Amino acid sequence: MENQFFDINKLPATWGILVFPISMSRIENSQSASSCFEYIKIFDDKYKEPKVGAQFIYTEGLYMNFEERAYETKNKFAQRMVNHKQGLQKLIAKNFHHYQIANAFNFEAWFQMYLSHPDFFSVVAQAKMLYDTDTLFQKYVAEDSRVMERELTSQQLNFLIEEHVFSYLLLNRQLRLQNEYINGREEWLLLCYPGKPLLSEIYFYQKDILKINTDTNPYKGHYDLTQKRFYNFNEIDLENFIL
Repeated sequence: MENQFFDINKLPATWGILVFPISMSRIENSQSASSCFEYIKIFDDKYKEPKVGAQFIYTEGLYMNFEERAYETKNKFAQRMVNHKQGLQKLIAKNFHHYQIANAFNFEAWFQMYLSHPDFFSVVAQAKMLYDTDTLFQKYVAEDSRVMERELTSQQLNFLIEEHVFSYLLLNRQLRLQNEYINGREEWLLLCYPGKPLLSEIYFYQKDILKINTDTNPYKGHYDLTQKRFYNFNEIDLENFIL
């Protein structure tokens, strides 16, 4: 495999969804409402037909892997999510002449992802089993943690595994997204996030533990909103991929 990555010139002319997972640690900086609005604009000249929705998924549930004081955390995250959603909706309304389809922009919480799959946690259990038995997976998780400067505690491991299960299921269209405008008609999904994908995320995807990587979604990977590059997970040679 050759690790060469490029921007996406044009999105398909069919129904599709841009998926923006919102990290709670970035929601007030690199993924603030104004930052996300700028990210949306990246795709303005990439779609041929008005058949594109945008889905913002708040990852508050992921952070419950760490928190002991759930009540305080719930209130803090809930307020940040509401502020973020309202901020984006105001920017979209302000630019109504350009973004005329308000219900193309939808917002979901992480806990909804658990309900949008027949058995999300059975996949999490399989992912944990893979980690326990696969030394390469362990190596990539450790390397990701080192680069992110996070201690690899059991909580951090659970966070990463659940995050990887989400992207794996999402990219293979195994999660049901509640986008009012697209209404289940999507033929493609593009995962959008500022920064490169993680080594362990790519490795987990390539292992394809459920044997579902036959889905026709053309975007089996991660669009880096910072560099404006698409990383196709199926075409990455991990031995020569640098974070």
